[in-house]
Amino acid sequence: MQWPLPQRKEMSDMYVLTAEEMRSADRISIEDIGIPGVVLMEHAALSVLAEIESSLGDVKAKKFAVFCGRGNNGGDGLALSRLLIQKGAECYVFLSGAAEEIAGDAGINLGILKGMGGYIAEVTHRENIKFIERQVRESCAVVDAILGTGVRGEVKGINRDLIEFINTLDRPVVSMDIPSGLNCDTGRPMGAAVRADITVTFGYPKIGEVIYPGAEYTGKLVAADIGYPARVTEEINPAGRLTTADELPLIRRRDANTHKGDYGHVLVIGGSKDYTGAPVISSSAALRSGTGLVTMAVPSCIAGMVSGRMPEVIPMALCDEGGYLGRKAAGEILNNLDGIDAVAVGPGLGRSETVADFMEVFISNCPLSMVIDADGLNNIEPALLLRAKGQAAVTPHPGEMARLMGKSTEYINENRIDTAREFSDKYGAVCVLKGARTVVACENRYYISPTGNPGMATAGSGDVLTGVIAGLTGQGFSIADACVLGTYVHGLAGDMLREKIGEYGMTATDVASYVPIAINSLIKI
Repeated sequence: MQWPLPQRKEMSDMYVLTAEEMRSADRISIEDIGIPGVVLMEHAALSVLAEIESSLGDVKAKKFAVFCGRGNNGGDGLALSRLLIQKGAECYVFLSGAAEEIAGDAGINLGILKGMGGYIAEVTHRENIKFIERQVRESCAVVDAILGTGVRGEVKGINRDLIEFINTLDRPVVSMDIPSGLNCDTGRPMGAAVRADITVTFGYPKIGEVIYPGAEYTGKLVAADIGYPARVTEEINPAGRLTTADELPLIRRRDANTHKGDYGHVLVIGGSKDYTGAPVISSSAALRSGTGLVTMAVPSCIAGMVSGRMPEVIPMALCDEGGYLGRKAAGEILNNLDGIDAVAVGPGLGRSETVADFMEVFISNCPLSMVIDADGLNNIEPALLLRAKGQAAVTPHPGEMARLMGKSTEYINENRIDTAREFSDKYGAVCVLKGARTVVACENRYYISPTGNPGMATAGSGDVLTGVIAGLTGQGFSIADACVLGTYVHGLAGDMLREKIGEYGMTATDVASYVPIAINSLIKI
């Protein structure tokens, strides 16, 4: 049988898998379909060789240090070492244990490497490291193939010693499949983990490689097709996706014969005597996302102040109860929803019993899709979402989610995916858990957005996201698609802005101004 050669692929159509799902992928491929494990190992090695040649150029006459463990990840490294030698490179192979302990497919590759006369040294004790240091430091690059996706407990012994040694080197480090010591599911280092410059991951990215802190250890992530058939993902049906431009909901070019009424009407509800800027920022972002009309509903005490700041927005002054919106204001809005396609509620509402009353009445009676953010979340208990007439999306930051879930912020940050999925399943709302690598959970799926940067950690950035999601919903995207697309667009706008001005000094208004540029860059047909 002819096995197809592996392909390097960009981050498109990207499932993200757990360690258990990867074990299933191997089992289905090897046991059910009949692909020999050694073939998958060969393809894995070929894919890393291709990335090394792409990044470092011709390997002929160059020196490489390859650290191999005793399992299949080490077997990948042994196969790569053979390929490097065949290409004319000089390769030093260091085993984290005794050669006699290596069996199976890894053992096959060890035998071939020995037959070729390859340099192989056993490193079984910390004291051995000083004897290999010169050879390692003479190498142009280091390959990490010590531990794979099966790491569970804390890394100890010689494996930890080698990982810590690799992290002291001033040479490029390429990890095979996953940086050694990194937890595949959580992205946390298990006592110690290799800090790679490049990670070539096999088949599919692993969750721990695309969320933090794992993303910091992974470096540049390249997904390599090593020959897993399509049947694998069909049977596993992974819940996770890494959002990429190629799999975003389709953005089409606009027809010439259209008008503003064709692109939706968004209602932004927010503001209070305490906060006047947030609803303006969200309204601006909704317009910049492409929606045709935006109405901004605020307490009457600030209506004159905010309406002049955004002349393109239709003002709606609501009944003012001590500087906040209350039950009467909710009734006013509910009586004036004709022509409105989507709602954003929360930016700048402030915190008070009056606002809590407003949110209860509004959520329980509004039939439209709505994005609930900021003080819209701070004034409700999550069970209220079960009474929502329309489809709802929530966009909490970790602190807000901690209150909603009755957990600590630390717990939320350490369990971002599970938290977002649990909330969405329990309360029937799309959950956009903001932060580095924002997670969108909906309909038994979750999406991790790779866009965004530290410069976006600035006041009002969340208000921009709220406006973008509401604007896309108003234009006809489902609330779930709007959340996935809006999160990606929001981060992409920030990334484009960073290219222009750097990460320091970004403002939310700056980010909003790049939203149209980001969206237009994603138009497909």
